[in-house]
Amino acid sequence: MCSVANGRGGQYLSRSLTAGWNMPLSSDALQRTLGVSPESADAALDLARANLNSMHYGRSVAAALAAIKFRPESAEAWLLLGVASRYLKAYDKAEAALLHAIELAPASAEAVKELAMARYERGDHELAAVGFHRAKILAPLDLGIAWLDALAHPKFLADSAQADAAVSRFEHGLEQAIALAEANPHWDKALQAAVWIKPFHLHYYARDTERLSFRFGDLLETIVDSHTAQFSAPIATRQAAGRRRIGFVCSALRTHTVARYFAEWLLRLDQSRFEPQVWNLSATLDAVSAEIRAAITATHEVGNLDVVDIAQSIRDAQLDALVHLDVGMDGRTGLLAAMRLAPVQCVAYGHPVTTGSTRIDYFLSGDAMEPADADAHYRERLVRLPGLGALPRRPPAAGDGSWLARDGDRPLMLCVQNLIKIVPEFDALAARIAARSNATIVFFENQPAMAARFRARLEKSCAAQGIDFDRHFRIVPRRAYAEYLGAVAAADLVLDSIHFSGGSTSLDVLSLGTPLVTLEGKRMRGRQTAGMLRMLGVEELIAADADAYVELAVGLAADRARRDDLRRRLLAKQDLLFSDARVMPALEAFLADVAAPQRNA
Repeated sequence: MCSVANGRGGQYLSRSLTAGWNMPLSSDALQRTLGVSPESADAALDLARANLNSMHYGRSVAAALAAIKFRPESAEAWLLLGVASRYLKAYDKAEAALLHAIELAPASAEAVKELAMARYERGDHELAAVGFHRAKILAPLDLGIAWLDALAHPKFLADSAQADAAVSRFEHGLEQAIALAEANPHWDKALQAAVWIKPFHLHYYARDTERLSFRFGDLLETIVDSHTAQFSAPIATRQAAGRRRIGFVCSALRTHTVARYFAEWLLRLDQSRFEPQVWNLSATLDAVSAEIRAAITATHEVGNLDVVDIAQSIRDAQLDALVHLDVGMDGRTGLLAAMRLAPVQCVAYGHPVTTGSTRIDYFLSGDAMEPADADAHYRERLVRLPGLGALPRRPPAAGDGSWLARDGDRPLMLCVQNLIKIVPEFDALAARIAARSNATIVFFENQPAMAARFRARLEKSCAAQGIDFDRHFRIVPRRAYAEYLGAVAAADLVLDSIHFSGGSTSLDVLSLGTPLVTLEGKRMRGRQTAGMLRMLGVEELIAADADAYVELAVGLAADRARRDDLRRRLLAKQDLLFSDARVMPALEAFLADVAAPQRNA
């Protein structure tokens, strides 16, 4: 890319690079807000920064574009445009803007780091790793960049060997990060760095990660103790009589899997016995957010606040117990879980792994999904609520699924899981099933770049089985929810992902009666579908090992009568998944016990 100079050449380049952005504010609105003179560039930059900090990313893009219009040589304007675009998941646009920012300011560690972040989130781990290392060289004293360089791990695995290498590298990097934090306890960017780093995708690998989770919890607690010691001390239980104050924290109280599972906890909690308070960290609010806000007066929508302000708000509420509905998807939730904000602290399985924190007292799970030895999988004390331990919401009615055309009378199978959750070990199973059943197997994607990587990996397994990828496999874009459900209803069979099973996706499939083959894992994150099937009395869809998984899928593909019988049986007990009458009494009994005034008196 050529350098930008003042004058016509720079203006032309800025127009060509920004042409693809949709303006969240109209040009007239921007002109009224900012004016049209070159001096307005400073105002536009201020507006772009402010909107970025308050998580109004579309507005930040609009203001950054206005700044570029007035001052195309501003590296900061291009940086802000790239960062806001990254948060909007417009990764290609973010990359273009950030490359331009680096051309204008080659020594900007921030721009290099942000470019690496955009590439990492798009799935380009190798390019991202090079970028993080370059940023570290440019800013050797920046703790956040040092941690990114040490701890970033692939979102998508090229093969099993990469999983082993990534786990080993993360373990080594984690020990480095802990040593760095202990040696520099007052590093001013430590809290920011801790928000950036999440071991989220490690749990998708077919590996045991409890030990790494525990050590990551130690790292976050070290940061909390050094920088926000006011949130480290124990809190005594309130001795006042009356309703017990129960707080709920969630990063996704909107149309999202976590809210689908746990919104009913909030809405059905007996308010004659409990006083619920909610902290919604989502920057996106929708009808689900509004429903919770209408039902629970003390709802704090704090999506644009930093972690210290959120923590102080929770502390000030003087709760009797705090329940994190999810920890891990938003970096702020990991730090909040490393703090002591209530006398009793719990976590639900919005992300179904241990938090690794010694300050979370209980892990609230579902008995149907946990193995006998599950206590060893958590740093928290495991609580087995009945069934799924939650009251997930039913999906809407299925729409027209005819858009997913069949190939003659060949069996049609789907794998509906996110591609980043499909581990390399699954590829060989899918290829074996396709080869033996002559099926068409369909996957869904929402990132073309990720789909290309998945195809390249799966083609190797097809070659090993002597089959043609294009004859047996399709990767299609995600559709509107009702149309997607229509395709699920029309399919002969759905193949569950292994190691990290379906959750919300399995609820969709089973609600429609479509047979779902699963391979039961050793840990809860690989046993959610199996738990659902046992509750529905259809255990024969649970495979004990990889070979049994293949045999089960191939057998069902050839036996329509058996599939029809399974559909009937799956539909017969739907209420057990969505309206389990045991869940709320068990949850309320637990909360009443742990939040009782006499505890810790």
